[in-house]
Amino acid sequence: MLATEEEVSSRTQALNPQKPLHLLFSGRLTKIKGVDDLLLVAQELRKLGVNFTLFICGDGDLQPYLEREISAQELSNYVKMLG
Repeated sequence: MLATEEEVSSRTQALNPQKPLHLLFSGRLTKIKGVDDLLLVAQELRKLGVNFTLFICGDGDLQPYLEREISAQELSNYVKMLG
């Protein structure tokens, strides 16, 4: 279920640092799915200076929370809620 170090290295060789890394979460927006950790990941990537866009697809009870926190944490340039 997890990529090996060799697989990660192989996949990241072709990345262009000038283009944003595109990340996607798709699923129910509930705590049990770990959705509440997505914004922590986004904050850490931003601190590290990673050029990225995180797309969140789905619906659930955490949607209003995510929308509020994206705005409050000034992540709207990095995190997009697609429904």
